[in-house]
Amino acid sequence: MQVLRFLMPIHSFLGLRAPVWACNGVGEGPVKEEAFRLQVRKIARMYGWTLQYHTHSSLRSDKGYPDETWINVDRKRILFIEFKSDKGRIRPEQQQWIDALKAVGQEAAIWRPKDMDLVVEVLGPKQRNLLDGSVNGVEEDAWVFAPSGGCR
Repeated sequence: MQVLRFLMPIHSFLGLRAPVWACNGVGEGPVKEEAFRLQVRKIARMYGWTLQYHTHSSLRSDKGYPDETWINVDRKRILFIEFKSDKGRIRPEQQQWIDALKAVGQEAAIWRPKDMDLVVEVLGPKQRNLLDGSVNGVEEDAWVFAPSGGCR
C-alpha cells in the first residue's frame, strides 16, 4: 500500500487541497516512474490542468513522444512532460522530442521525483514557466511540510 506525504500551502485562501509528495511505499526506497506520474497527475488536476493526455500503449506510436501532454485553458498553457524515476535513463528519441518542443517555444521537461519542488512551482500558483523560469502567478514563499520522518 502506498503511503503519501503531503504539502500544505501557506496561502489557504486559494481554496486548494494540499498536493501529495512523491513517496514509494512505507519504507525508504526509489519512487517508481508510474507512481510518480500518477501523483503528479493528481497535483495537475488539482491546480486546473484539466485536459491531460497519456498514451497507455506506445506500441504503435512514434518513439520518444513525452508521457503526458497537459493543457490549462485558464492559464493558456500547454505542457509536454516525460517522467522518469530518479535513476531512469532518457532515450535519445525522448530527448530529441523534448529539445524539439522547446525549440518551437513549447514548455517541455523531463521530471523525476527529486524535481517535486519544481513540479509544484510549475503546476501550482507560482505558474513557473519551463522555458524561461519566470514566475507569473501568486508568489508562495514557503510550504509547510508534514512532520518529518521520511515517507512513513
